[in-house]
Amino acid sequence: MLVGRAKLAWANASPVAAPGSEAALLYAGPLGEQNATLVVLRRNDAAGRTSLGFMTTPSTTGTPDTTTLKVRAQVTVSPSAPAPAAYGFVVSRPAPGDQAPASWAAALVAPGMSAARFGTSAVEHEVAGTAGSPLNGLLTVDLPPQAAAWNTELAFGDRGERGVASLAAAADDPATRTVTATPRLDGTFTVTGAADTQPGDLLTLHDGLIGVVTSGGPTASASTDLTTLRTSGLSAWTATSDRPVSLAAGPGEQTTVTAGPDVLREGDRIVAGGFPGTAAVINLGTVHMTPDGTWILRRDMWFPVTSTQATLIRHP
Repeated sequence: MLVGRAKLAWANASPVAAPGSEAALLYAGPLGEQNATLVVLRRNDAAGRTSLGFMTTPSTTGTPDTTTLKVRAQVTVSPSAPAPAAYGFVVSRPAPGDQAPASWAAALVAPGMSAARFGTSAVEHEVAGTAGSPLNGLLTVDLPPQAAAWNTELAFGDRGERGVASLAAAADDPATRTVTATPRLDGTFTVTGAADTQPGDLLTLHDGLIGVVTSGGPTASASTDLTTLRTSGLSAWTATSDRPVSLAAGPGEQTTVTAGPDVLREGDRIVAGGFPGTAAVINLGTVHMTPDGTWILRRDMWFPVTSTQATLIRHP
């Protein structure tokens, strides 16, 4: 009954399965700390792509209601080699009926993988309780409220290799797309891979913001000028104290930062947020004082210099 409900929920939410393609069961059981039930299915769509559907009951403090299942996330399986060692999703905004207010993540892990650890660039400290071995192929973790799919990674091995897992945004979170960001000589970026790109969308890497889309379409453009951040509807503040700051264009293409008295400290991290219903943030950089007493934002540590896979966050 549980698996049948999961198949029906997935079919109703995304009716694009290939004719005759029956969803196959990969996992059905408890969803770790969330006190919910998870069902993971696999199927081929009409275009021949393989997708995974993650269906869950609402998280609760009591017994999970297995009569209520919703599609929490859908992931397209990568045809490239080597294949990701895990597929999963990150929740930063509770779905209707959820009783878990903070961010959390779940991933289905390939056999033989161990020493797994979730990490997020949304906070400066290591997140407690994010390491462990998959239980029956599933790994779950509670994350800080600032975490979301675009700033969270799952790594494996003692050296903490990165980029070996595919984590999607949950269905109720701000929508994301995987795109290619290509730098131009004028300092802007070409964005390809998402035909529905719109002005105000945010181009990001795991470590922080690359830029804001200024013109959309299949071949879009993104500006690294942080004064364009206002077109996305987001605001900027200090990561440690949550104090608001203002960003303005400075000399030599620098970005100046202003705030109230005694708000800024050398090296303070500045983030952008304001997504509806979630505390998730995007790193913008760190502040540093110039000899004349002006605070500037330094943000060049994660700028790609060649074509790079990036995440596009839809205009909130």
